[in-house]
Amino acid sequence: MAFGKEQPIQSVLTNLTQQDIRQWQEMKDPDWISVLSSITRLFQLRKMPDIVKDLPVLNEKILKFSKSDIGPFLGDYYQDQVLKKCMIILREDVREESGDMLLKKLSGVWTQFFTSILPTLEAIFATVELKISIRSITLLSFRDVVLLKTAIGGVLY
Repeated sequence: MAFGKEQPIQSVLTNLTQQDIRQWQEMKDPDWISVLSSITRLFQLRKMPDIVKDLPVLNEKILKFSKSDIGPFLGDYYQDQVLKKCMIILREDVREESGDMLLKKLSGVWTQFFTSILPTLEAIFATVELKISIRSITLLSFRDVVLLKTAIGGVLY
């Protein structure tokens, strides 16, 4: 199936082999595990050097998945599974804070996210076209998981 062409989900699922379905559901594909580990490391360490050197390999792996029958689900899986876990990592840095300290910590998290993490994610997924851009999906997730689930409302009012 060519990426970007719409097909009914039943058609896509029937074209997958049982092994493909099991492997995707269990996420035991070594290439996928490698991509997930790199993304998670980016959120945990907030350092790019090791990920930047792996960027061509990560691009190839993402492209491989996007061209497979699983490709149409890549954006949804990224949004629903990967980002939720990674945004919780960021939220943990500010979760216990309140008042001015919350704003200070949140400012630091936002700066690191916006200047390092987000561009790196865009580079990792540069080879893939999704219905909604990685940038939009990731920014919305930051808003929903980090900002809206902290006590920022009490500080601002």
